[in-house]
This record gives sequence, structure tokens and C-alpha cells, in this order.
Amino acid sequence: MKPIWTLSSPLVLASSSRVRRVLLERFSIPLEIVKHKVDERDADQGVPFKDSPQKMAVFLAKQKAWSIHKDREHKWILGSDQILEFQNEIFHKISSRDELFNRLALFSEKHHTLHSAAVLIGPNAREIIFSQSASIFVKRLSPYEIEKYIEKNISTHVLDSVGGYHFEDEGVFLFKKIIGSYSSILGIPIYQIIDYFYSNGIMQLD
Repeated sequence: MKPIWTLSSPLVLASSSRVRRVLLERFSIPLEIVKHKVDERDADQGVPFKDSPQKMAVFLAKQKAWSIHKDREHKWILGSDQILEFQNEIFHKISSRDELFNRLALFSEKHHTLHSAAVLIGPNAREIIFSQSASIFVKRLSPYEIEKYIEKNISTHVLDSVGGYHFEDEGVFLFKKIIGSYSSILGIPIYQIIDYFYSNGIMQLD
């Protein structure tokens, strides 16, 4: 059986994330990719949920979706966000090789939590919220192991990841245990979204 998208227009994805695009396309969802207009590092300075990373992820997902809504009021728009929480601090995406090394060294033999959220805006401006979390337990990583990982993966967009790894690729070898939602690690609560689409007739099976 093949999934069928029943709407006349594609889903508007307010993201340039390759992983999120690929995940949605796996379910045969037609996409219009539009870069959101939110500067994530600046935006979270005014977030009223500093004590709740999950609520913060939802807030930023809303901001992203609404930032491109004006010219697409009659379409379905999906915004998403992922927050990394480590020892009660929020971590942003990595911007350099040195920062990647230091972050992986910091996470060695410890655990961190990824909070993922997505907000769907319908043509009637109704918001539907999806959110999930997962705790990641990292193996003991020696400086040599970290250097080898970086050498092999620095060219695969790991700097676009808040954790410095792609779980669906080589990053899986950094971990010893995961508790929670697999899709939270990938940055979008995909199964909640798909369930909503099927439950509301937006998607059907051929």
C-alpha cells in the first residue's frame, strides 16, 4: 500500500533541514521547502520558557511556522525545532570543528536530552502541536576516538546538528543507550504528525 496525499497543495515545510525533508518524503508527502525567518540564536533570548526546554522547542517551532504564514494562508505549514538540554543548560548548533570536539568530549560518559517539537498551521490558522523527548547516553569517548569521528564526519553536515552527530549515520556509534522517542533524535516527532494526517483524512492508503 502506498500513502496518498489528499490535498491539492503540498505541505509547506518551514525548514531547510535535510533530515526533516527526507523523513517526510519517505511517507510520500509532497513538500514546498521554505526557509523560515527566525534567527534561532537570537530568538530564544526572548523565549518565556527558559525553565522548560520542551515548551521552548514548541515556542520556536510556532515562530518558524508563523514567520512564513502570511503569503501561504491557505496552505498547511509545518514548523519544527529541536532543543538540546545538558545539565540544565541549553546548547545551540555547533559552529566549528573545535566546538564539535569540545562538545563530544563534554558529553562523554554522560547523558543529554533532545526535545523536539513541531507545529502545524492549517488554512483556518488553527495550531496543532506535536512534541516528544529522548535521553541520549553517550559512551566513553577518548580524544583519539573523537578526532577519528570528526575526521570521518566533518563533511557530512554534522555542524548543522545541535548535538554534533547524525543518529541515522555514524553518530549511532557514539551512544550506549537511548530512552524515549527515536524521532526526537532526528529532530521532528514524525510519527505523531503522520498519525494526525491519517486520522484527519489528509493522508490515505491506496
